[in-house]
Amino acid sequence: MDIYRKLYEIGAIKFGDFKLKSNISSPIYIDLRICISYPEILKEIAKMIQKKVLSITYDYVLGVPYSGIFFACSFAYLTDSKQLLIRKEKKEYGSKKLLEGIFKKGEKCLVIEDVTTTGSSLLNTIESLRNEGIQVKNAIVIFNREKNIKSFFLNVDCHLHSLLDIFEMLDYLKTNNLIDESIYQDSLKFINGAN
Repeated sequence: MDIYRKLYEIGAIKFGDFKLKSNISSPIYIDLRICISYPEILKEIAKMIQKKVLSITYDYVLGVPYSGIFFACSFAYLTDSKQLLIRKEKKEYGSKKLLEGIFKKGEKCLVIEDVTTTGSSLLNTIESLRNEGIQVKNAIVIFNREKNIKSFFLNVDCHLHSLLDIFEMLDYLKTNNLIDESIYQDSLKFINGAN
C-alpha cells in the first residue's frame, strides 16, 4: 500500500533504537502524531477508516488521548459524525467531567486509536466510556503492532479493527527497497519475539 511509503517518507515510521512506553527497546518506532502536520495523510486515513466501518453502527466517535484524537476528528469531519472527548484525568474544577460532549447512556461509541502494542490505553478508554454508560463494541486502530491483540479485545466484548499491519508494512518497505535486509530481519525478529 502506498500509505506505507508516505508514512515512511514523513518520518512516521522510523528504524533505530527506541524505548517504547512499555520500557522495552525496539528497532522500529511508529509515531503517527507527526501526521497532524500532513492533512492529506489525515484525509487518506480518514477515508480508510470510513471504508472499514461501513457495516458498523455507532452514535459517536472518540479518539484515545492524545494521538487518536486528530484521527477521530478527521474521520468525524469527513462523515459528519458526532464526537465525544475523554480526558486522561477527571477535571477537579468547573464541571469536573471526564467525558465531554452531549450523549445518552446506552448509545454506541466507535473508539479510534493510533497505534496499539499492549492495548492498555485503548482498554482504559473503553472502560472509562462504559463506566459513563456508553456502549463500546468496536474500536479502530490505525497501526497494530501486536498480532494477538484482536483476540484479547474480543474477551472484553470489543471488536478491534486494524487499518495497517506491521508485517505488511515491513514487506512493503523491503520489496520497494526503502529498508535493507538487516533492518527487515531485525524488525521481524523483534516483533515475533515480542509476541
